[in-house]
Amino acid sequence: MSPQRLHLIGATALLLAAHPAASQSPVRPPSTDQSAAELHRLVSGLTVTPRVLIVGMHPDDEDTQLIAWLSRGHNVETAYLSVTRGEAGLNFGGEEAGTSLGALRTEEALAGRRIDGAHQFYTRAFDFGAARNIADVLKHWNRDSLVGDIVGVMRAFRPHVVIAVFSDSFADNDGQDQALGLFVDQAFASSADPRRFPPAVFGMPWPAAKLYRYGTGLRIETAGYDRVLGKTYAELAIESRAQQRSQGLAGLTAARSTAAELRRIGSRVGDSAAVDESLFAAVDTSFARLAARLPVEARGNISSIAANADSARRAFGSSSPSAAVPYLARVATFAGRARAATPWCQHASAAADPPAASLVICDPPALDLEASIDLVRDRSTAALLAASGISFEATADRELLATSDSTDVTVTMFNRGTRPATLQAIDVWGSHLTPMESIEVSPDSSVRIVRRVSRLADAHPWWSGPHGGPERGGDRFDEVPSAVDGLARGGLLPRPFKVLGVAVPEDIRRTSNVSVTVKVANATLAANIGPVIYRHADAEVGLQNRPLGGIPDVTLQFARGLEWIPRNKPLTRSLRIAVKSHSDRELEVGLNVVTPMGMPKGIRVDSLPPFLRLAPHEERELLVQLRGKPVETDRLPLAVIGARRAQTPGQNVFTLSTSYQTGLQTIHRAYLPPIHVMPASGEWIQPIDIDVPPALTVLYVPGVSDAVASALRQVGVWVSEATTADQLLSVDLSKVTSIAIGAQAFDVHPELLGQTARLIEFVRNGGTLVVLRGGEATASSRLFPYPLSLAHSAPERVLQPDAPVTVLDAKARVLSWPNKIGAADWAEWVAGRSQSMPTAADPRYARVVEVHDVDQPENRNAILVAHVGKGTLVYTTLTLDRQIAGGIPGGLRLLVNLLSAGLPAAR
Repeated sequence: MSPQRLHLIGATALLLAAHPAASQSPVRPPSTDQSAAELHRLVSGLTVTPRVLIVGMHPDDEDTQLIAWLSRGHNVETAYLSVTRGEAGLNFGGEEAGTSLGALRTEEALAGRRIDGAHQFYTRAFDFGAARNIADVLKHWNRDSLVGDIVGVMRAFRPHVVIAVFSDSFADNDGQDQALGLFVDQAFASSADPRRFPPAVFGMPWPAAKLYRYGTGLRIETAGYDRVLGKTYAELAIESRAQQRSQGLAGLTAARSTAAELRRIGSRVGDSAAVDESLFAAVDTSFARLAARLPVEARGNISSIAANADSARRAFGSSSPSAAVPYLARVATFAGRARAATPWCQHASAAADPPAASLVICDPPALDLEASIDLVRDRSTAALLAASGISFEATADRELLATSDSTDVTVTMFNRGTRPATLQAIDVWGSHLTPMESIEVSPDSSVRIVRRVSRLADAHPWWSGPHGGPERGGDRFDEVPSAVDGLARGGLLPRPFKVLGVAVPEDIRRTSNVSVTVKVANATLAANIGPVIYRHADAEVGLQNRPLGGIPDVTLQFARGLEWIPRNKPLTRSLRIAVKSHSDRELEVGLNVVTPMGMPKGIRVDSLPPFLRLAPHEERELLVQLRGKPVETDRLPLAVIGARRAQTPGQNVFTLSTSYQTGLQTIHRAYLPPIHVMPASGEWIQPIDIDVPPALTVLYVPGVSDAVASALRQVGVWVSEATTADQLLSVDLSKVTSIAIGAQAFDVHPELLGQTARLIEFVRNGGTLVVLRGGEATASSRLFPYPLSLAHSAPERVLQPDAPVTVLDAKARVLSWPNKIGAADWAEWVAGRSQSMPTAADPRYARVVEVHDVDQPENRNAILVAHVGKGTLVYTTLTLDRQIAGGIPGGLRLLVNLLSAGLPAAR
């Protein structure tokens, strides 16, 4: 396995299969908002059925103002497809990286979609980081595979118009952005081609009418004020974007454009100027179009829906919506009849109810009809319940339900309206189907029904599959088939429900579900009310609704995912493992050390007990000892696997049954419910040839997603950390020989800039200051004694991880002591070599290496060394932090050299 796989997947991802392939992420339920503003939107949009798909490369590339203008302002069914989940992005709020960061950013994006009103899709591409050009991108991503994912989304969502978030202004800045244009253009052309992407796999062909990208042509004024919401679309856009806090909020409140400029680059509706008079010009989006594809006897439902929707709008009043109820009931009834007469074409919806028979061949009008009628049905059902004052709540006493346990779910129906309603049926996923008699619920009353549920799918990022990371040998995740209604069923996925994972909107995915049948105003509705929730309250987050999900009975989580071990040196190290029972029962668990690729020579593992007896919900810490003297250099995985130990009735015989192979990493953010990631229960062992001066002592100021301090400690460096400006101010700097400022620390903590004079004084007094890569805040600070120049619009970067490195001074201290840096130290780097390199630097800086991408200008400023007073200042834009996180020995060896630059060399 290459070192890059370690960095990109996470340290424990490929040790072993971790959990069922259909496990789920803790995404939020479908909207149950019954506010006056939401009801107004539902009623006004009853017969608005155009669809727009916006495609960008990363989660925060979306145009939230255009999305809000379309979805909230004009009731257009809008979706954003992010090619990646942003696993290689920054993390201003924590240490998560790779798959864990992707899970966090997915939840942040979904929070944004709940504000701007759009759906959210992703492909299987794993974000490997910035690229110089399309050729570099295609080294990581298979073009046909990625185009196929986009085609799968287009055929599932069926947009009339597609917009690529890509323009000439940044086309040359990043190969990923350049590649987006290529991928979307090919997907637009291929979405209608059944030969290139067979319908049996990718869905029925869909011919989107127009494809736009950003540029000169069609101008859409997105300014506007929603009087019902009391906000402008720009304010909604800012609020939506502000949910992605892990990426920082710099520039969020800056003035925003009031228009979207689009250039058409594809069309199936002609090429005249009239095609660009509006977004849907030359595209039939009239509601009446839907009748043509229905059987003759069912076509009257379309005109009846339109007439009653018009009447509902005229009768509707947000303060007293009951006058609209009879018309909404008729809309819902006619929509149900139209849906029954519509072919089943596998349209993803939380209320999807596929027939037992195989699907029919669906032409584009049938695909359009199905997606549109599903939308009308869902909107009319939600509007009728809200206007009638009918709401539902499903609650449990916990957030995570262990595999062998069960718990009660209480479903409550509230009638706060003026008419009686009848509850006819309740179906709670994970419970036995229990017949019930109809219950009439009078106005100003409620009814409660209790069901017992068990064996829910794991609350884990569904897309990461059985390995907890991308597939072997590529920067994409395995295909994980999903249910067309978004409900995780564990291993129970009936064939009629099975579709491509990418085809299901992220916002309808859930691990539990409640559906009801209710009669309101003579209309019988089958309504999906979303997942079961657990109500959590504490002083930090207040009251928070958390969806119910499953979890293994026992998890085993290593404290670290990567263990650095100095080679050819005596080793005694404790590996900390958190063993936690999630069950209501007492469990006996057998334990075993697994080394899939063999134990590294010279190392043994001991002190692991053969079994543990765990009380209900007990958590313990195990200390497993690594001992010996490692002699190998290869990185190897080590895992601890548990198995349930059960006694044979009537005999003194014990057997091991259920296997426990996952850990539990819970990501906490006050603005999001907890995110549970379940990596494999293991870590990587990385031997390293490294020498550390005994006198070296380091004060480390962490940057973004930073694992540097831990790595330094593991190879024998004494390290203290200062994570805030106040902590840094309280440290006696005379007690350390070196200070290291982590990557982009000044961007994460700009308040640190107030102590630059103190840091320079530390250097003048004989200390060593190492500043790792930073942006404008770093380069323009007063930290540097001599001038630096940074290109503001497009800072120079070395994005090719194998870009040649030329040594300028072979005798340079930082390349020769205490570790001799050679060609092997520059090999197998990940995620590029350098970021935000100065374009020029004062000649008083000593240059050490030259590095640049192929066909790019030479740059000698990747390592700059200056002697200031009695001390040494080093500024490096090399991505040493990413190499250390990726298990690349050269990155850690070079950092130790930089930190030792001011120490007297051993003779």
